[in-house]
Amino acid sequence: MRGPLFTCGPDDDVEVVLEVMKEHAIRRLPVEGFGGTVLGIVSMNDIVLSVGGRKVRGGEVIETLQSICAHHHPVPHIAAA
Repeated sequence: MRGPLFTCGPDDDVEVVLEVMKEHAIRRLPVEGFGGTVLGIVSMNDIVLSVGGRKVRGGEVIETLQSICAHHHPVPHIAAA
C-alpha cells in the first residue's frame, strides 16, 4: 500500500516534526535536504531520548504517541468462546 510521503527538513524544530507525526500517525520522518536528497530519518525514539533537554517537552511527546498509537479503525468485537 502506498500513500503520501511526509518529510521534514534539517532545520525544522522538533515541535514541527512532532506535529507532522501526530497529524499523520507516523513514527518516522525522512529528513529531506536540498534537491530532495534524504539526509537521514528522525524517529519517535530519537525524540523520546531528547526529552528533558531544551528542545522538547514530555507532554508534547506523550500527545504525539497517543495519536500514533490510537486505534483509527473500529476494532471488531470478538465473542467469547
